[in-house]
Amino acid sequence: MHMIPTTNRKRFLRPIGSALVAIFLSWGLSASAQNWPNWRGPNFDGSTTASNLPDTWTVNSDRTGGENIAWVTDLPGSGSGTPIVWGDRVFISSMANNDTEYVGLCVDLYTGKVLWKKTLGLTEKELPNNDMCSPSATTDGKMVCFSFGSGATVGVSMDGDILWRRHLEKEYSTLTFQFGYSSSPMMIDGKIYIVVLRGTDFYRHTPKVPVEQVYPFILCLDPQTGENVWMQKRLLPSVGESFESYVSAIPVLTNEGQRLLVYGGDHLTAHRLDTGAEIWRYCYNPTHEDKWRLIASVGVGEGLVLAGAPRGQWLFAMDANQKGSLTEDAVKWRLDDRNLTPDVCTPLYYRGRFYALEGDRKTMTCLDPQSGRIIWSEKIGGPAIFRASPVAADDKIYFIGMKG
Repeated sequence: MHMIPTTNRKRFLRPIGSALVAIFLSWGLSASAQNWPNWRGPNFDGSTTASNLPDTWTVNSDRTGGENIAWVTDLPGSGSGTPIVWGDRVFISSMANNDTEYVGLCVDLYTGKVLWKKTLGLTEKELPNNDMCSPSATTDGKMVCFSFGSGATVGVSMDGDILWRRHLEKEYSTLTFQFGYSSSPMMIDGKIYIVVLRGTDFYRHTPKVPVEQVYPFILCLDPQTGENVWMQKRLLPSVGESFESYVSAIPVLTNEGQRLLVYGGDHLTAHRLDTGAEIWRYCYNPTHEDKWRLIASVGVGEGLVLAGAPRGQWLFAMDANQKGSLTEDAVKWRLDDRNLTPDVCTPLYYRGRFYALEGDRKTMTCLDPQSGRIIWSEKIGGPAIFRASPVAADDKIYFIGMKG
């Protein structure tokens, strides 16, 4: 079976050497392995049922292989998106040609051979500590959707044919994110869901436009045509950098079906998948003081939502089976220890437990979902901090440090 550790380092990308190396850990690769169709995996919680996975590996200095390494394939440039797997194909985006363009690639799962590479756009802006390839791709096995920090969003067939192109910045005005647009599109129940949670602070050389044109919104796209199924503005009373959110939309299963969770702008909201209509909202910053940007997306499991406040100020859990405008009473539990609460890394749910990775202090904390009780908390160690979100399978948790 296969397991693809997630990256999605968002704004804090630093490439490893001149070209990021795609290293795929394998142990008995099998056609029966579970697909990894989006950034957070088949269950949208960071976990998979893959088994017989290694817990040690080394890469040869010449990058021809190594212990527990099936193959190594050099990418044409840097990129911090997660490899997406469907069947025997792996999809990933990368910068190319000295970072003047960005490409989508399809790689054979079993050999590492590049099956196709498509130039999907030209670099349109420079971003601090980031590049155009923070968003991960998503697929339903019929097509793959690539998205980039420029706002370019492209639908590609499994064989590499361009199906459609969209450009969110050209259609919906400037993307004002300080560290670059980084949300990943998510394929859920046959549709593509995209969030753009932006503010009105204009950074660097971003062209200034009328404020009323720069609103946050949610998009639902038809995967075959790229056309809007629906678009909903998400107008909320935030201020300053609190508007800015680098998160991706995450579905959660409730008693009444799947709901789409969107986190940012001082609020956590749940929406209908078919229309985008808001089901409930919770304001985690009722005074609307500037609490800064959000990076970590929400974790989900057991009908619960686990969310971290900006800059890891606290962590809170809520029952997803609610309606209307919620108050603090709707919070199931809260953890206020900033030594344990994540700022960048999205929480993991695996086999009845939540896991929170505080990347700067390099601490992993295991939590009971229903009570918030700390089951254990351990220092990870190592030379580098963590910006990647953890994933789990085979009773193991995998996470990638900033030095690879």
